[in-house]
Amino acid sequence: LSLIEEGRMRVHTQQYTGTPSPFAHSVILSGFSDIVLMEDRTALLKELHRKVLYRAMGDSIKEFEFEENQIVPYYREKIGRIMGPGDIVPLLRRTGPLQALRERGRNIYAYCDADKHTVDGWVRDLINNGELGTVFMDDPYVVPIDEVPYYASATRKERELNDADKAVLDKLSGEATLSDLALATELSEDMVFRTLRKLESMYLVTRSSVNGNNKWSFSRYEGGFPDRDESVCRIIEQYLECFAPATVREIAYALSLTEEDTSMALKTLIGDERVVEGMFRISESDQYMKHIDRMRLKAGSSDVFDFDTVTRYQVYKGMRFDSIRDFFAFYGSAGSEIDVFNRVPSFDLNEWYSMRESGEILLGRFIRGKVRFVLAEDAAKFASIRNEPVTVEDMELLEVIRRMGRTTMRQLVAETGREKPQVKESIMRLDRALKIIHAFSGREDWGTENTYEVYEPAPVEEDPVPSLVKQSITSYGPLPVMAIRYLLGIESDTALRLANTIGAKTVYVGDGHIPMLVMADEVPKMASVELPDTVTVMSLFDPAMSAKWAEISARYGDKWIYPFVRGSSIMGAMEMWEMSGCIDIRSMEMDGPEDFIPILDAIDRLMVFYNMKGIDIVRIREVRGTDVAELDEATANILKERGYRFVNGFYAKGRFITRTMTEEEMISYLIRKQHAAPSIRYPDLKTLIDDRGYIRNDSELMTRVAGRTQFKKLIGRDEYVKTFTCNPYISYTTRENAYLFASAKQTELTEEQQRVLTLVEGLQPSTKKDLVRMSPYSETVTVDTLNSLVHLSLVYQDSVSMYSAVEGPFIPKDEALVRVGRMVFSELGILSAEMFAFFMDVRMSVARSVLRKLEDEGFLVKGYLQEGGSTLMWMLAEDADKKVDKVREQFVLNNQDNLHLYLRPYLKQTTGSFTDSVVMRGTKVIGWFKGKLTASGAKVEDFQGDPSAYRFLRMVASSVGVTIDESDREVDEWTISEFYAKTNPGGFDKSYR
Repeated sequence: LSLIEEGRMRVHTQQYTGTPSPFAHSVILSGFSDIVLMEDRTALLKELHRKVLYRAMGDSIKEFEFEENQIVPYYREKIGRIMGPGDIVPLLRRTGPLQALRERGRNIYAYCDADKHTVDGWVRDLINNGELGTVFMDDPYVVPIDEVPYYASATRKERELNDADKAVLDKLSGEATLSDLALATELSEDMVFRTLRKLESMYLVTRSSVNGNNKWSFSRYEGGFPDRDESVCRIIEQYLECFAPATVREIAYALSLTEEDTSMALKTLIGDERVVEGMFRISESDQYMKHIDRMRLKAGSSDVFDFDTVTRYQVYKGMRFDSIRDFFAFYGSAGSEIDVFNRVPSFDLNEWYSMRESGEILLGRFIRGKVRFVLAEDAAKFASIRNEPVTVEDMELLEVIRRMGRTTMRQLVAETGREKPQVKESIMRLDRALKIIHAFSGREDWGTENTYEVYEPAPVEEDPVPSLVKQSITSYGPLPVMAIRYLLGIESDTALRLANTIGAKTVYVGDGHIPMLVMADEVPKMASVELPDTVTVMSLFDPAMSAKWAEISARYGDKWIYPFVRGSSIMGAMEMWEMSGCIDIRSMEMDGPEDFIPILDAIDRLMVFYNMKGIDIVRIREVRGTDVAELDEATANILKERGYRFVNGFYAKGRFITRTMTEEEMISYLIRKQHAAPSIRYPDLKTLIDDRGYIRNDSELMTRVAGRTQFKKLIGRDEYVKTFTCNPYISYTTRENAYLFASAKQTELTEEQQRVLTLVEGLQPSTKKDLVRMSPYSETVTVDTLNSLVHLSLVYQDSVSMYSAVEGPFIPKDEALVRVGRMVFSELGILSAEMFAFFMDVRMSVARSVLRKLEDEGFLVKGYLQEGGSTLMWMLAEDADKKVDKVREQFVLNNQDNLHLYLRPYLKQTTGSFTDSVVMRGTKVIGWFKGKLTASGAKVEDFQGDPSAYRFLRMVASSVGVTIDESDREVDEWTISEFYAKTNPGGFDKSYR
């Protein structure tokens, strides 16, 4: 760092290339791509270096004894695979130390068929049972426990202990975690962590056990130190068992040895004729390998392709399909609707939803525990090869799900009374075991809560594995045998045997000559395919991305991105999220500025898909690391030329207005729509309900109706009934409106609901007591069912609390929802999709559908209406161009008022609470208190705010004939009339008579 600061050293960066650096490979390669493209990072790094040497050495390469296609398959086969916990120790005896519990460096997962979670469990058991131990080189590695002393002797470091090291070592009398040691030594966990690594490298401390969260416990090392020279020879020979040929430098680096010690040990091994030296494969230095391996390799395909050719062909053959079913017939499964949309030109989302709703397409963990869409007729085949364990508690929960039909985790927690983590774990096991699948609930967005239903696959009459192997090779080939094992969970021998019987052929891919399987009739086609030059936005689940995870991880880390793909090459990506009413592109990266226009065209094509979902706006926040508000003129003009408009700090394209309002204007608009200011109140309750459709309580009455009015007296008239309206609260409305609300909430009734409703219809008007007495169900069930019918607006109470049923037949639900939607906007004026869903008491998908219809008919317009805001909002089209007159008057807003519900986030900024009633002066909160003030009584506690607000409360209380307890508070000598006259010049009018 000092050299950099002094200017004698500089840091240079390089752009992304198709040939990653060795360091990049070592850091990022993991997961499925390891299995498909590489089984061993070390081998890949060597191949990368050899590629450079190959070009540099020219004819000199003839001096090397073996070719890559001889060596790589040989050692890959020697290493073998881990199919179960019993294979781990034997494999480690062949390979020597491998990392476990995290995927970096030489790790165990590259040789495993099971997923990481399962392998971690195996490794933990072996460590805790004493069969595996750890050795420390550049990082902790696992080896058979009896091999630990040899690595300790060969690789331990001589270092001087500081005070922190001594303190940690002194406190480590038994077994302790890092946190225990930090607490005991009063050092930071970071300091203890670095100290433990140092002590591990000196083999004064070792890792003795690990818990289920992969947190280690440490203890003093007591394994002993065999003869160092013999130990060095032993670990080098073990390394060459599986990772040869290797140079002195490669061996020394891999085993954390010095090159001098390595050279000395190799000379000893050569003398013992256990190791040979030579030029075995392309390298700039002499290499070493075991003598027996050299002999075996000396004993010797034209079908060799580079990776670009293979990936290009894989994309080409799955590029277009005539229908959704054709896509599934080829690939077997899909990870996202976008994957299907990109490949089926005639894709129709309504058709997709219809296939999901009818059960023609299922969604569940059908492929290696990953959530995928499959055709119903194929699902049983995938289910038959899944064999995940479940517990007795899981099966009990399964019966609950079966009884409920379809349910969410939240509903299961409520139904069973179990703790949420317990239910979540059971659901995951049932999900992975394909005892349950994901039911269709109208939409399947990322934010949609999962709904589950029981899955009972049909019996499979014949072994499905051969057909699945053929489908895998046909759709994904060329692919290695290990990829088939990954996809289907079958053993390599079985996969290879079946591949041979169905006519698959082995080709060799890349410099490492990786063997891959492809159908024989496809081999002649592979080298001659051409892909279009257009850019496509793909999901990470897309089949074309299965071999690209290494590159994606290298370029974009762990971001959830959507790659831009031209042909078979990734040329950029964007971080994109589906929001309410818009697609939010938070960042966008690309290889060069010349790609910007093709990428915008690709986004336009993707928006065709989202238009089907009712989303017609896309907004961009950042391009190539630059906030769009700071884009250069040329880039900004490109956006503008393609229909993007700048609003509130971002560019957006689609159907929206560019009007913005200040916070004061928006709240003033809302107050006026609610008739909450004294000068614009309704003259009476009838006018209010005729205009608004309902009223919740006396709190709303006092805020909206002029004069001194008794709520109970007004709603005691027979013309008003009590039931749930459009919002999720009991309110008072007319029978005609109750009919509309019931129409909007139409749903399939349970048997209990239908029988209780029939009972109400036969006895109406009836008391609750009579209904319970005549019901075939218990009192609890009857009352709960009756309440649910009230919530559905199917049953109401009249002025004397007698129950009656709303008379049908009802108007169509969609029509009723639109009419109720108009009612909600007429009283509130401006809403986000989330707020609209709340006040309609419907799911977001239903809310979005209604908003779209109201917008299509011209009743609403939408835009980013709040100045500086990023939330999409809808408002009445008739008000879109009107000036908002700001509200200046004072009024009391009780906490049981829908206007208070709407404004709660805004009110909390001042009051610090969501539940305090407030005194407003225009759009500003000037006082707040616990309780309420209505014509039926006043409860004012813990008042805070401007003294004038309290005086206003007293005045309002007096105007409606109630009093406020003055025992704990003094107010100055202003009279009510003086205060009101000063705060509302000329305004002492009929509002408070």
